[in-house]
Amino acid sequence: MLANDDELTRLAADEFVVMRPALKTEAEVKMLVSRMLTRLAEAYDIEGQRLSISASIGIASDDGSVEQPKELLDNAALAVREAKRQGGNTFCWNHGAASTAGAEQVIMRRELMEAIEARQFVVHYQPLVEAKTGRLRSAEALVRWNHPARGLLLPGAFISLAEQTA
Repeated sequence: MLANDDELTRLAADEFVVMRPALKTEAEVKMLVSRMLTRLAEAYDIEGQRLSISASIGIASDDGSVEQPKELLDNAALAVREAKRQGGNTFCWNHGAASTAGAEQVIMRRELMEAIEARQFVVHYQPLVEAKTGRLRSAEALVRWNHPARGLLLPGAFISLAEQTA
């Protein structure tokens, strides 16, 4: 199914990227993806057990607006999420960068992973004081993201996405 000039890369445990520069038309891409989904859905016999898998495929193409190769991966990730939302074992196509909440979420998710590696999170401690006595009762840990472009982000800007990403 893969041609000599194709590149296959594993991004994560169950995420792969196929780069096929030779395809020229949308029909060629759809035919390839349909063949891939069909082959992946075939049952396999492994040590007497019949197993089958399904895939959600996201396709990204450059409409001329892509400035960085990473944008194609972000667009493909958006398309994969849509394919999964539709129930899986299908594909969706993102033809270009879309300034939607979904696109922003994909970018933020990638930035979160980079922030963990770059140690951009900081913790501030807020004392909890008893109102009657003024005694320090405990402290609350508050996480902040020291984003390189957006500055110090409060938890509301990233915690729910971080919980979904974990």
